[in-house]
Amino acid sequence: PGADDNATGVATLIEILRQITETGATFARPVELHAYGAEEIGLVGSIGIAEAYSLAGTKVAAMMQLDMTGYQDPSRQSPEKNTLFLVNNQTSTFLIEAAKDLLTLYQFSLGNYMEEELTAGSSDHASWYRYGYPTLFPFENPITGSHNPKIHTPDDTLSYLETGDPDLSYSMRFYGLGLAFLAHYAGLSAALSEFDTLATEDSQSIKVAAMTGTAEASPRLIFSALGETTDLSFCQTTEDSSSCSLGMRKTEYLGRKGSRAFFQASLDESLDPSDYLLTWTRLQGVISVRRVLAEAL
Repeated sequence: PGADDNATGVATLIEILRQITETGATFARPVELHAYGAEEIGLVGSIGIAEAYSLAGTKVAAMMQLDMTGYQDPSRQSPEKNTLFLVNNQTSTFLIEAAKDLLTLYQFSLGNYMEEELTAGSSDHASWYRYGYPTLFPFENPITGSHNPKIHTPDDTLSYLETGDPDLSYSMRFYGLGLAFLAHYAGLSAALSEFDTLATEDSQSIKVAAMTGTAEASPRLIFSALGETTDLSFCQTTEDSSSCSLGMRKTEYLGRKGSRAFFQASLDESLDPSDYLLTWTRLQGVISVRRVLAEAL
């Protein structure tokens, strides 16, 4: 019946689509949601599409695969319950690190995550990786002996998944990661207007200084934020945009001085003092999003 392999992945994809359509969210980049046929006999459907995109020179910023998102071994103690696995073969290292940032920022209280190699079989992400596209594959458990033993059998049913996780909340971690992934890599535009903390050049709350790079060092940013936060992320944007021109980045926490917390980050590309940044800070579980103007020192 294929309840876990892969009705769970398709259901998670449909839920992401439902959320996008019901909220009217818009993105700076095109978003495509695919459901592939003939995966089990050699990734036939996804190879056909990935090859066609490659031959046409179609650019793809990032591809995330959802294949099996519902099963947890009810007897598993370590890793702990609700651990989400990030497959680290035939995937892109920078997307894995980005996924860790997203899971930390948006799901810090929902469960752990860890990297693991997929040793048995593969999935449709491998087709895109084969043609040089960046890929990410969050998975329920690739560890031999810990994955769902009922897949590819007549017992791969919803009732077996409910035995492991009655409310299927585990699948919601994949759903949430999918939305965060689209928000940061496709450039979510509409939803930012819902944050009443979004402000332009908010000098009272967050300040950022762009340090000029030298021949020996990359350009450096120094952030300061009011409050007790120890977590700040950012991305580059423009004065009239509420989406990221590049992916979200984490900063290094430097400590506190008076009423402000300080953070730093290095950049590989140039940053003009007139450029704008979107910043994310978390304080007591509340995420604030602000647009700030880089200032020259």
